[in-house]
Amino acid sequence: MNYTCPVCQKNMGLEADRIKYQDYSCRNDLDTHMYIHRAKNEQILQLKIRITEADGTKICCKMYYDQCCAEVWTGNSNDKSNRVKIDQVFDIDFSDLEKLKKKIKMYMLFS
Repeated sequence: MNYTCPVCQKNMGLEADRIKYQDYSCRNDLDTHMYIHRAKNEQILQLKIRITEADGTKICCKMYYDQCCAEVWTGNSNDKSNRVKIDQVFDIDFSDLEKLKKKIKMYMLFS
């Protein structure tokens, strides 16, 4: 299965092909974004997006569709101390990245 990155519209690469799932990623322009999703039987189970602001701040969101929850945070992906867990998944509109960044920041602020 071929997937297109919803941020930059470029082809995504197959990162891991496991028996139970496949991980696809877009790392075409790491200065602006990173997008990864995990699929099983062509259904997206999880996705992670990182968008980099002009000042270098990284805004991140990870959706767990298979667990009906999400995490949002800023900064380093390895530092899990500032992640905010949300007990639901929410719509992500990739057509307007500024609105998406504001939405993620709003979840961080009010959760």
